[in-house]
Amino acid sequence: MYLLKGNWEGEKLVTSIMYNMDAPENAELDTSDGVLIDEQPAFPEAQIGKGHILCANADGEVWFEEIDVPLTPEQEMQVRIDQQQALIDMLILDSLGGAE
Repeated sequence: MYLLKGNWEGEKLVTSIMYNMDAPENAELDTSDGVLIDEQPAFPEAQIGKGHILCANADGEVWFEEIDVPLTPEQEMQVRIDQQQALIDMLILDSLGGAE
């Protein structure tokens, strides 16, 4: 069992921390201001420029909301490299008479 805690926005809990209630050190945690769920949710696959916020309601339904996040310098560099490679590929194809 897991305890989700965070900030309530109306009927929605925006999770900031998840506790494993099977761990002995978490046995005494106050569960009244959180949401108990049976299984740890599977997080979505990571995407460049996107993040996910775990949300829940009082009934224990959980979902992820996708948000935009700033690119790291490494991600910005990779985006530029990918754009340049696409341009190089297009120019090579065009020079071979393949792009019409």
